[in-house]
Amino acid sequence: RGDYKVPSYFQEDLLKHAGRARPPYRWFVLGPPRSGSGCHVDPLATSAWNALILGHKRWALLPPETPTRLVKPPGVEREAATWFRAVLPRLRVLHLRKHGANKSLDVPDADSDDVASSLPPLTEEDVTSFTELHECIQHPGDVLYVPHGWHHAVLNGPDDFSVAVTQNYVSTANFTDAYAICMKKRPKMTKRWLTGLETARPDLAVAAR
Repeated sequence: RGDYKVPSYFQEDLLKHAGRARPPYRWFVLGPPRSGSGCHVDPLATSAWNALILGHKRWALLPPETPTRLVKPPGVEREAATWFRAVLPRLRVLHLRKHGANKSLDVPDADSDDVASSLPPLTEEDVTSFTELHECIQHPGDVLYVPHGWHHAVLNGPDDFSVAVTQNYVSTANFTDAYAICMKKRPKMTKRWLTGLETARPDLAVAAR
């Protein structure tokens, strides 16, 4: 626990007031080349930060309003490499079309991939419902923030082993959403959380009630 300090931007950690009832929330992550996580949303409306120590990570992030059918098309497995190969190119096409940089909805090289070629063609409805796509490469020393509710996928670099520290948390910014979901999915934990908040953050305890 004393091997690292939480970055200053993420010091507010309201879930700590749930005490020992708090679900698992921090991990030391090691991954071989081209391993990673398929597109997902972190649980219980938590936000997250990821600090990379070794290697490189490729990230794709999309806002909560992105339709599930676009980020998790039927027939696409959860493996990160498959998602980046078959789904990400479709999202790039939508992003370019949405922001006026491309008129075509054709996905480059889709016919050369068995998974990509099995997916339905993109439509104008997809363009209308799509908003934006964010991509980046994370280098050692970089800390990446994932807002609550955002879809995200990560793929480790093709040539190097990666080591990272990551933690999920709740701050004032996402407290209302997180508390509502916790009440629904983890009611016993949430009762203990409320008890802790009554002492540490009575303002939020009143708001929660």
